[in-house]
Amino acid sequence: MTSVPHADTAPAPLRMVIRAGIALIVGGAASMAAIALVDLVALLNTVLLVEPRARVQWESVPGFVAVMTILGPRLAVWW
Repeated sequence: MTSVPHADTAPAPLRMVIRAGIALIVGGAASMAAIALVDLVALLNTVLLVEPRARVQWESVPGFVAVMTILGPRLAVWW
């Protein structure tokens, strides 16, 4: 048995290209997940009337902002 150990590995340039491709795929997936998380937090801020702009839009409904101020954090905890 005179076979060379690890003689069936791919050439170095091909391994470099494969690793770079995997890094691009993983990095792209991580960045998309981060963007989705930021969008979800922005949506929850609007729905639960956390941001002031959302509160101003609902000022015309009496008592709604007060009720959501109390229930908003409770709904966020239960969700």
